[in-house]
Amino acid sequence: MIPATSELSRTGLQTSGRWRLESNQSTDIGEEWPRRDEVALVDPANVTVHRFHGRHASALESDALQEFKASILRRGGNVLPVLLFKGNGGQLELIFGRRRLRAAYELGIPVTAVIQEWRSDVEAVRAMAVESRGGDLPWSVFERGTMLKGCLEGGLYPSIRRAAEDLGWSLSEVNQALAAAELPPELIAAFRTPSDLAGEWVLPLAEALGRTPLAVLATARGFATGAKSGSPRTRYLDLKRSAVRV
Repeated sequence: MIPATSELSRTGLQTSGRWRLESNQSTDIGEEWPRRDEVALVDPANVTVHRFHGRHASALESDALQEFKASILRRGGNVLPVLLFKGNGGQLELIFGRRRLRAAYELGIPVTAVIQEWRSDVEAVRAMAVESRGGDLPWSVFERGTMLKGCLEGGLYPSIRRAAEDLGWSLSEVNQALAAAELPPELIAAFRTPSDLAGEWVLPLAEALGRTPLAVLATARGFATGAKSGSPRTRYLDLKRSAVRV
């Protein structure tokens, strides 16, 4: 497994394979993708993950990651670079591309990265918001909520409304994401991955949990331990109905 953020080395980047990304080169990330920035091959062990990054551990440990690693090997590396911010001391922080970083780390190969001089936490979160909507695996509502919750608790935004305006998300999207982040870990674990939790299920599950938390959590533990099984929708319906049966 890739080390936790606090365990990662902060010794800097590798200089091999460095080149420039010309302004006329196009990407599929959108206009917020950086232009004319340094591109380099970086040792993944020399990168920390930004404190507000919301990607869930399940996205880094699933069977899909093994397929992703095989794809990277076939291509000779990650085609779409990760985005790193470089601090004054040379330390590198991942802004987006955590799956690519993890895959390169496990494969023992450098990761291709676009490197920008450190800007601000606000700029970092804006870039994460771009990735959360696209990239190789869009973020789940729970992962977006985890990022937003960290931003609000960390004082990055003074209010939910200000966060929504800055990220270009509707208030309903923000409230839904934050509600997902507030769900207890036992309920999230009832799904194979947070990506299985549809956004429209969040508020009904929160309401069911508020009515009869013990019954809902007991059902959730059944799915988490394998005593119960089913599709994501089956799990959602069983969790919601468990409050009605009491």
